[in-house]
Amino acid sequence: GVSPTLFNPKKYDKEATKLRRKNGLTGKFIVFHHGNFGLKRGIIECIKSIEILKSKYPDLVLFLLGSGAALPEIEKIIQRKGIQDRVIIHSPVDYVEVPKYVAMCDIGIVPLPDSPDWRHQCPLKLLEYLSMEKAVIVTDIPAHQEVIPKSKCGIYVSSATPIEIARAIAYAYNNKGRLKEFGSNGRAIISRKYTWNKVAEDFDNYLSALK
Repeated sequence: GVSPTLFNPKKYDKEATKLRRKNGLTGKFIVFHHGNFGLKRGIIECIKSIEILKSKYPDLVLFLLGSGAALPEIEKIIQRKGIQDRVIIHSPVDYVEVPKYVAMCDIGIVPLPDSPDWRHQCPLKLLEYLSMEKAVIVTDIPAHQEVIPKSKCGIYVSSATPIEIARAIAYAYNNKGRLKEFGSNGRAIISRKYTWNKVAEDFDNYLSALK
């Protein structure tokens, strides 16, 4: 579930502009990921995809908000590939600040691999991006299909490999004039099924059916 009140895109236009300016990202195309930096969450593959695209899309940036066990490895890869200006790592912020960073981006990404750990586990960040009317690059796994089965707000990646992620990012970049239109579908999905009130109601109905 997600709070559509907290994750409401209409509240953060000014904050998003300020954050872009503060982080030197004015005029950049920002792919955004927030949460735990795990070794098996597809984040390293995302970084490698930026290396693939860096020469063709000089204004493309991957913005990572968070921390985790994979951070040392992530920093090594960024340093080794010389893409410090293309992959921005920002330390975690209070949860109520997260929507401002989502508002700043052009598209969200949830690159979880097709593994038993993630196949049927819907990440909250996906719902948060949708609630903020952001299109999202997602891997083609059941958890993501359940949330956005046929909606244009989801750009599917066939596998969590750098080349496939790069193709999806390139598609988003080449259609950046339509991303706002794509993302507008996401909030309707949230309103219909994934607000915390709706999730609580569904859970209550489930418990009542067991009586």
